[in-house]
Amino acid sequence: MGLLHLLVLVCIGVSRGQRKGENIIDETEKAVEEPRKVIEEAVIENEKPNIIFIMVDDVGWADFDYNTPGPSAIPTPNIDSLAEQGIKLKTHYVHPTCTPSRAAFMTGRYSANTGLPFAMYPGSVAGLPPDMPTLPQLMRKAGYSAHMVGKWHLGHSQPKQGPIGRGFESHTGSYMWDLESYTKLMWDRPWTKPYGADWIKAHENGSYLHYPETRHSTIALTEEAVTVMEDHKKKTDNPLFMYLSYNAAHSPLQPEASWLEYCSSIPHLWRYQYCGMVVGLDWGIKRVADAAKEILGENTIIVVSSDNGGSVWFGGLNEPLRSGKHTSFEGGVRVPAFAVDLSGGKYLGRGGREFKGIVHISDWLPTFLSLARSSNLYQDLDMDGVDQSKALATGKRERRTVLLDLYTASDSHDGKG
Repeated sequence: MGLLHLLVLVCIGVSRGQRKGENIIDETEKAVEEPRKVIEEAVIENEKPNIIFIMVDDVGWADFDYNTPGPSAIPTPNIDSLAEQGIKLKTHYVHPTCTPSRAAFMTGRYSANTGLPFAMYPGSVAGLPPDMPTLPQLMRKAGYSAHMVGKWHLGHSQPKQGPIGRGFESHTGSYMWDLESYTKLMWDRPWTKPYGADWIKAHENGSYLHYPETRHSTIALTEEAVTVMEDHKKKTDNPLFMYLSYNAAHSPLQPEASWLEYCSSIPHLWRYQYCGMVVGLDWGIKRVADAAKEILGENTIIVVSSDNGGSVWFGGLNEPLRSGKHTSFEGGVRVPAFAVDLSGGKYLGRGGREFKGIVHISDWLPTFLSLARSSNLYQDLDMDGVDQSKALATGKRERRTVLLDLYTASDSHDGKG
């Protein structure tokens, strides 16, 4: 009999004398300025930011340097700089494993309400419910172009379950999980044979190509994200929604040799190799952020989050939080995350601060639609996610409770429950 696994977190006017004729001049200037002000406010009201959401894999609470009280053994100066410019989300919650968090992000619902409450295994025929609207579908209704780069992990047995079938215009990356960084071979266990290679470039016109991408996955995904922005700029005036989902720092731990040079002070092999994977993310996220500012301009928002807590058996660290990935303890579900408004605060308010209100991964769907001036698109969808746009801008808290985990032992949907 399956054990019900449930955890809910509770938070808790001055006047002056005028010479004759001066009033006429003032009133004339006012008559000119007021319509101009109305027009400017209307432009701001209707302007929609480009939105880039970057999801990293298995990165723990203490794996980004900015999130630690003292210097970390893993140097992340570029991520730290971005986080300092933006809003550090100090209580950003996800689900304990990758598929549930990604399902919540895509649908604005807790994973238990998507039918995907646990990590999806190769060979699974599960996927997001076909009648459940997804973030890219809704963003396109809001006037955006929507593209994905990276790891999907929300259904792969049929094309309609993949990123293209669920609303993205293009997708380059992988469908599943444990990928070798260079060969893109996918494994269940190191001592068994690989399932095969997992890498694709697909478009909604039906064209696709499985190909041998030999660059490190972090490098390949970073450069593809830059290409997506360049192509978008050439082809359309629509705002861009791009979902960049890195495979790092998930195992297998295969960093570039140059990234390991920054990790020489770490004696433990797995932590040392894991450090190299995170250093690669530090390079990649800076590259994407710099390109976004250059190509898309300052009218852009970037959000960075991990999909679950650090995998402590493969080098991740969640200190001082308890435990890690696969658990509903804080170390498994409270992750490093931050948001950067490149416009200087037009959308999210001033940067350089912390936000301590509860944010859940499901909140980004209504939040992005609100920033896209299209809140009407989710009003009747009965979602669990909460619009955090005003909360982030003002510091006012929107959430008091959040569901972190809810499933039974038979709900793993991998045929092994």
